[in-house]
Amino acid sequence: RMDHYAEELRRLIREGYRITVYCVSQERVKNLSEFAERTEIEGAEQIQYVEGFLPQGVILPETREAFLSDNDIFKAVKRKKKKKRKQIY
Repeated sequence: RMDHYAEELRRLIREGYRITVYCVSQERVKNLSEFAERTEIEGAEQIQYVEGFLPQGVILPETREAFLSDNDIFKAVKRKKKKKRKQIY
């Protein structure tokens, strides 16, 4: 998944997008920004990382803006378990 994330960042930067990545925690902000630096993504210094929740990323071609979510990268969505129904006899 991280390889896909790196390639997506490269593509968006190459196409001139302003990129904002929303992260659920300050630790995740640090990890993702360090990842972009480690993988030597050209233009990575232009990416803005913010702490906040965005359920799903959105790319706006008409304004050349990309709002990405760490949920898109890590698929951190938790699903609710179905409750078992009690059988009545």
